[in-house]
Amino acid sequence: MSFSYDSSLASDLDKVRLYIGDTVSPGLFSNEEIAAYLLIETNVLLCAAALADGLAARFSKSVSFSLEGLSISNSIKADNYRNLADRLRAQAASGGGGAGGAAIVGGPFVSGISLGAMDSVEQNTDRNPSRIKIGQDDNPSGAAPEILVP
Repeated sequence: MSFSYDSSLASDLDKVRLYIGDTVSPGLFSNEEIAAYLLIETNVLLCAAALADGLAARFSKSVSFSLEGLSISNSIKADNYRNLADRLRAQAASGGGGAGGAAIVGGPFVSGISLGAMDSVEQNTDRNPSRIKIGQDDNPSGAAPEILVP
């Protein structure tokens, strides 16, 4: 069982380790375990989410205890890893972490507004009407505009 991590993120294994916070030796997972998960799930984010779920299961089995003012709460660790898995899946669903590639975290996202959404906004009677309309500057007569020269 080996451990390696390269902060240049040259491999998918390094990217998965970064996503789950497993970057310090001896590590939570061996290279071989992560490689096996990457064979099952080639999307780096979804692979990291599966490993985070595994960590949540591991810590949910562990007992929480307190001794002389020191408390270890493994249930909180389990909850945190479940939340991490959910966030990674959401990020993967939004288009990040493709096979063999790094996800762009916080990258630009461009979306359009559907015609149906625009129509429903226009039909909302509890809203001030828009002063800007499509075609408001069109020339309905088809005649050339009159140019005034001083």
